[in-house]
Amino acid sequence: MAEDISKLRIEFWKHAIPYIMVYAVVWGVAGISLPLVAGSASRAGLVFAMLNLGVGVAAPIWGHFSRRASVSALAFLSTLLAGLSWLALTILGNTLLPVVALLFGLSASGIFALATVQVTKIFPQEQWDAYIARMQGLMTGGQVVGLLATSLYSGVALGLPFLLVGVIGGAVVARRAIRRGIEEVEELRFGHLTPSTIFPGILHGHYHLRFRPKHLLHFRHPVLAVVLTRWTLLLLAWAPIYAVYPLMMHQAFNFTGPISSVLYSASTALTVVLFMAAGAIAKRRSPFFSMTVGGVISTAAFALMYLSPATGSQIVGGAGFVLMVCSYAFVGVGMNDGVVSIVSEEKEGEALGAANALMSVDNVVGGVAGGALVSALGYPTLFAIGFLLSAVALVMGIFGAVVRSHARANEPVPSE
Repeated sequence: MAEDISKLRIEFWKHAIPYIMVYAVVWGVAGISLPLVAGSASRAGLVFAMLNLGVGVAAPIWGHFSRRASVSALAFLSTLLAGLSWLALTILGNTLLPVVALLFGLSASGIFALATVQVTKIFPQEQWDAYIARMQGLMTGGQVVGLLATSLYSGVALGLPFLLVGVIGGAVVARRAIRRGIEEVEELRFGHLTPSTIFPGILHGHYHLRFRPKHLLHFRHPVLAVVLTRWTLLLLAWAPIYAVYPLMMHQAFNFTGPISSVLYSASTALTVVLFMAAGAIAKRRSPFFSMTVGGVISTAAFALMYLSPATGSQIVGGAGFVLMVCSYAFVGVGMNDGVVSIVSEEKEGEALGAANALMSVDNVVGGVAGGALVSALGYPTLFAIGFLLSAVALVMGIFGAVVRSHARANEPVPSE
């Protein structure tokens, strides 16, 4: 038995390579290199929006095909197409940058859609929780390495070695999987998994696949409506910051490129620990309290970023960005666990699909609007809007507590 588990762990590491490498480029290298290539906040915002549009549109399609084809082969295809798209980015530079960024997002989104399904293909169900969390940790680790690498060289070409390793690793496991034949993929249900081990992004394609516009009718549920509205407001506050990050750090806070990369990397690494802390808070207090903690941190983060130019301290602005990144851990865990605690097991996929759809929309809208706002009105306006959105989400936490109390008071008393 121990020998079998050991073999499965080796298989897991082999299969994880393309996921780690693509994630390192999408949320690591691209976050620094693409805005620098774009050159202006408005164009950087558009590029960010197009990349996220590609991810949001194609992830459900990749998830759909995972039920009809080898998951390993699909992961290899996603990595290969992402590599070719990134090669085009490297060659063309700023020429057609938004269009090629869209193609890259469409290609790389397979990694987001397939990561969880890949784990279920390797391990028995009792191992899913541990290895889904481990896959998330490894992919986040890839992002950290990608960001650190940009402190040494921030050119787009930096992504090519990562994607080459991913393509080679994916080709090896895909070839073996195709030889063994295509196995049926079990339909995941959220009830199979521990909510605190699952964060937005890792299940992007799987639950986005189950989203239909009619699922927005879940907003009729007053408690769920509050949770998803808070989620939407906070995502909309954060998206423009990520879209123009390296430009913002230099133009607003006077940080050098390498320092900006290290700061982003360290912040991302810190969230791995904070996800566990957020899970503990959600379990001991409530997931809604975890969201409120995230709202407090996000509000404070934007206040610091807004005050940085006035104080003349770049440290204040840098601390604000770090806090903003950290706030996501509490908000993400709170949203996931909160949704699971509100709706029935049959509706969890629909509600989480709606949350993932809102994430995609926020990233697209936030990227375009944020870049345009910076170009027209400057960074202080962007920080002020982020503060306002975070504050509204925080106040809605108090309103949500009243709504939940009212809902509990109106629950029917079970008969003896």
